[in-house]
Amino acid sequence: MASQSKFGIIIFHVLLLTMFGTASNCFALMTPHPLKSYDRGDKLLLEYRGDEAKLKAAKVVFGQLIKAFPKSPYGYLGMSRSNVIDAYRYGNHYNMKKVREEALPFAIKALELGAALRDVHENYSVYEQIFEQNEFNQKLTQKFLELFPEQAETYFMVANFIEDQEQPAKALEYYQAALELKPSDDLKLRLLKRIVMIYLNENDQPEKALDYTQQAIALKGTSPLLSEYLGQVYLKLKQYELSVDNLSESIKGLPSSTAQYYLDVAQGYAMAEKGTVQGAIGHLEKAAQSGKIDRELHFRLGNLYYQTTNYELAFEHFKQVIDWGGFDAKTYYLAGRSANSLGHDVVAKDYFRKFLQIEPQGQEADWIKGHFPDLVQNQISKN
Repeated sequence: MASQSKFGIIIFHVLLLTMFGTASNCFALMTPHPLKSYDRGDKLLLEYRGDEAKLKAAKVVFGQLIKAFPKSPYGYLGMSRSNVIDAYRYGNHYNMKKVREEALPFAIKALELGAALRDVHENYSVYEQIFEQNEFNQKLTQKFLELFPEQAETYFMVANFIEDQEQPAKALEYYQAALELKPSDDLKLRLLKRIVMIYLNENDQPEKALDYTQQAIALKGTSPLLSEYLGQVYLKLKQYELSVDNLSESIKGLPSSTAQYYLDVAQGYAMAEKGTVQGAIGHLEKAAQSGKIDRELHFRLGNLYYQTTNYELAFEHFKQVIDWGGFDAKTYYLAGRSANSLGHDVVAKDYFRKFLQIEPQGQEADWIKGHFPDLVQNQISKN
C-alpha cells in the first residue's frame, strides 16, 4: 500500500484494534495452542504502522493457524483482520473488492466456527460498518450529483467512490475533470495527490506522475509525502540519485517504512549502477525483508549474487521471481545457469527447457544447446 496519510493509518488501526479488544475473555474457551499462535499474530498487527513486513508476517502466522487448527475460528479471525487492514486506503475509504473477496470470507468462516465468541461478532461488526460507510458514501455522492452537479467537490466524491470499486482509470477521468472546475487550493492538492498515485501505481506512467507531483509542490510547497512521491517517481524513471535525495528528505520530515523501503531500493540500484556490488546487495536485501512483491528487486538481487558467484542465493531470488509470475524468459535462463553451477542439472534442464520454448534462438539458446544437446534432441523428437 503506497503511503497516503501515515497519521490516518495509525488512527484507523488504533480504533480497529480497540474494537477487537484483547480477546482475553473468550480465549479461555480454546486450547492453548491456537491461543499462542493467535497472540503472536495479534502482536504483529498491534505493531503495524503501514509496514508491509508486519502485515505479511501476521498473515503467515494466521495462515499456519488455519492449517494446524482448521476448526478453530481464530485463524480465520486473524486473517480477516489482516486482510481488512490491507484493504484500507485512506479516510473512510477501502478497496471494496479486497474487502469482499479477500477479507469478508474469512470473517464469515470465523462467525460459522465461533458463533458464541464476542470477538468474532465484534470483528464482523467492522465489516458492517465498512459496508454502511460505503453505502453512505454512495448516497452522499448521488445527493451531491443532484444538488451540485458542476462543482469540483462533487467530481472528487464521484472519483473516490469509483476508485473504491477498483476502477482507477474511470476514477482518473473524474479527478482530472474536477481540476478543470476551479477547485479550492486544498481540494486541488487532494486531487493532485490522488492523480499522482494512480499514474504511479496503477497506470505505471511515472512521467505524468512527475508532472502532477510538481504541480502539487508549486501549489503548496514541498512536504514529506510529496518528497516520497518524487522519490518513487524518480526511482521508476531510473534517476536513482534524485530518488535517494527526495526519499531521504521525506524520511527526515516523517519517518515511514514505505519511504525507507524505496530509499533502500534506490540506494541499491544506484550502487549497482556504479559497480559497488556488495553495497548494492546490502541495501536490496534490506528492502527485500519488507516482504513486498517486487519482481525487479529480486531479479536484480539474483543478478548481483550471480556476478559474485553466490549461485545458491542467486537461484533463490530467480526462483522467487518465477514463483510470482510476470517475468521474462531470461529469468528461466539465469535460474537454470545458477542451478547448473550448483550441480543441480535436473533442475537446470527444466528451466532451460522452458527458456527454449520461449526463445529458441539467440546467444543464450546457443549456450544451452552447446551444453545440453539432449534438450534439443528431445524437442526435435517431440516435433
